Amino acid sequence: MATWCQFGVAGEIAWPREQAIVEFGEWELLAFPSTKDHEPSLQIELLHNRTDEVGARSICNQLLSICSWCDDAPAALMDGGCGSSKASPLPRDRRSDHLTSMLDNWPYNRAALADTDQRLAVALYREAVWQKYSASIPYAALGFFKILEIRQGGDGRKNWMNLHLLQGIEQGDFDDFYVNYFLKAAEEQNLEPAKYLYENCRKAVAHATTAPIINPDDAQQVRDLSACTPILRALARRYIRDDLDVAEDRWAG
Repeated sequence: MATWCQFGVAGEIAWPREQAIVEFGEWELLAFPSTKDHEPSLQIELLHNRTDEVGARSICNQLLSICSWCDDAPAALMDGGCGSSKASPLPRDRRSDHLTSMLDNWPYNRAALADTDQRLAVALYREAVWQKYSASIPYAALGFFKILEIRQGGDGRKNWMNLHLLQGIEQGDFDDFYVNYFLKAAEEQNLEPAKYLYENCRKAVAHATTAPIINPDDAQQVRDLSACTPILRALARRYIRDDLDVAEDRWAG
């Protein structure tokens, strides 16, 4: 007998206007549209996809991470459940998350990422974008920084960051306001840019033993982090795209 798992979806990614089949690697899912009475949802049948409830949620998360990466937009898998004998729309219990697009069909053609580091990177990226969307600047900054630690650490990461910060500034990848604010703060602490980001974003958010320590209630600290977060986000996208070789196109296959 068929057993369906059904999960609500939140965020700002593109979503079909009609019920759509989603082919994602070896898996097949259904996307239900957002309506006045029903939430947007992803649904997956366990037997057909040779998985269990935990695996089903992981598959849906991987899919949303690809969508979030392609659209550079927030996405999250919400509460749901397993056990229904058929797929059906989820009754709406939130007023937000009215996802849509201009397409009736599933608006992406992407396979699951085979490489473990690629999967981790886009998962961290989706989580960081969601934290930013949810107004958690400290954990957004931490999430974007963690992506830069994949396959590189210490001097290798520092050298990569300094090089690509310089290139990004020269190529106009960063907003001048944030760049000037961030560089002034780094200069005041007599730190090179990569070291400043490590000390004041990575360590300050992740730890609470030695200064600097981020207190989310301190508006000045959060303001300082807010200047660094879009820079870290741009660096993370550059690293995932160029160094981890993850295409940004919705239709990259």
